[in-house]
Amino acid sequence: MKYPQLSRSFVESGFEITALHNHFVGETLAIKYMHIEGRGEVRRLTEKLKAVLALTGVPMTAPSAPTPSTTDWSAIQTIMGSKGDVKGSILRFLTILAQECVNDVTLFQRYVRIVAS
Repeated sequence: MKYPQLSRSFVESGFEITALHNHFVGETLAIKYMHIEGRGEVRRLTEKLKAVLALTGVPMTAPSAPTPSTTDWSAIQTIMGSKGDVKGSILRFLTILAQECVNDVTLFQRYVRIVAS
């Protein structure tokens, strides 16, 4: 299902699309991340969400566990000064770039993702 149809289905079901973005520029098979917000009775919202997601044809099953990495990340971890987070063939570092306090605490985070090839 393409974005225009999916977004229309969310809006028609009472959800608000709060963001649509990608994480990486120029990736093959462009992946978009859509953030939605809904208000109302939890059971009804869940039913609506399930109905919209069913339109995509993507199975509603838990993803399989990633294959353990066989990559030796130690040189990169030494350079970065941190172990990072390894999931499958991906090593991720999460750092806080700035912190702002205005009535609430807002953390601006940035992460670096390294994929083994």
